[in-house]
This record gives sequence, C-alpha cells and structure tokens, in this order.
Amino acid sequence: MKRLPKASESSTRSRALRRSVSRARARRDSGGAVMFIVVVTLGLLAAMGVYGLSAAQADVRAAGHMREALQAQKAGEHALTMAAETLNPENAGPLVATMSSAGRTANCKTAAALGAGVTPVPPAAACLRLTETGMRNAAGTVSPWAAVPAFASDSFGAVTSVPNVSVELSDPFDVQRPGFDASMRFTQITATVFVDVRSTVDLGTPAQAIVTGRGRLTVGPISPPPATY
Repeated sequence: MKRLPKASESSTRSRALRRSVSRARARRDSGGAVMFIVVVTLGLLAAMGVYGLSAAQADVRAAGHMREALQAQKAGEHALTMAAETLNPENAGPLVATMSSAGRTANCKTAAALGAGVTPVPPAAACLRLTETGMRNAAGTVSPWAAVPAFASDSFGAVTSVPNVSVELSDPFDVQRPGFDASMRFTQITATVFVDVRSTVDLGTPAQAIVTGRGRLTVGPISPPPATY
C-alpha cells in the first residue's frame, strides 16, 4: 500500500520547481550580459597588452638615444685628447703659426670673420680646423695613436653609426711658464670640438646625436720667432 505524499511535501516540491524554472529563465535572460562582460574583459586585456608593448618599445628607443648621446660625448672627449696629442712640442709651433697665416681656416665657426686685405691676422680671427685625418697627418710618428684609426667602423659596436669629428683651434695668446727660459714660450688656445654621429647606411639622414665641447689648451714650449698676434 503506497503512502500518499503529504500536502507539505507537495508544496515544497512545487516551490522548488518554480525556483528552478525562475533560475533557468534568469539565466536565459542574462545570456547577453555575460557575453558583454566577456567582451569587455577581453578588450581590457588586449589594451593592457598593447600598452605593455608600447611602453617596452619606448624604453628600448630611449635606451638607444641615451647610448648614442653617451657615445657622441665620449667621441668628443677622445677628439679633444687627439687634438692635445697633435699639438705636441714638435708640431705646436707650426700649427699655431698657421692659425694666423694664409693657411688659416677662413670659415671657422668660433672665430671672427677677417676682412679682405687685413694684415696681420688679429687673434680674434686666428683659427685652424683639424679633422681626424688632419690630426693624424700632423701628429706624424710623434703620437702613438697615429698608427691606428681613431674611430673604426666597429668603434661603437655592432651598429651602423660612425662619429664625424672636427676641432677648431682659435683665440691664441702667448703665456710665460715659470721655470722655462725666456726664449721658450707657450701659447694658450681654445679648442672647440664638434661631433655628429651619422648612419653609415644613409649619410643623408639627420645626425643621430650632436655634441659640442670646448676646452682651453696650453701648448709648447715653442721656440722663437715670436707669434704675429
């Protein structure tokens, strides 16, 4: 003999069924909302990934610019050292004399313009521009660095960049150093270094880095005749 369900049990089952139907209907109605949340989440993840890649690319580019700036600065310091080595006691006299002679550089950026027919050359217009090749030829066998290239194709590593350097010597005046004979003189000159780093692949592109530096050099001893400035 089967036991008939009580009224309370039947009511409980009916409520459970209604709740199940209600949850199913709610899940069916909220299907679009779930899809929206998934799409938004994926979009945010994609945006974060793009931002991370952009930030990494910017960091790499900034590191490259810092490297180029540091290399140009070191090239300028090396060029100034090359100029000091070139102006050794053997070569200082002829080079200083050339600054105020017909062999001077007429278009120096660091010297005053010289009017036509003006003689002698005033100190403000005395100037001589030296390139790496010119310094190498002037140094001759006196300076050891003349035996090897100052800047080679791999000086900056495995990159397609080389420095173009030039040094302008200007503003000379004689000074006397204690302890030296009066017939021996020294000359102080201003050395201005110009460096621009360019790509060897396309020399027509703008410079990747530009550095300008200036120093004061005392060269000598220089024997007479006295300077013309």
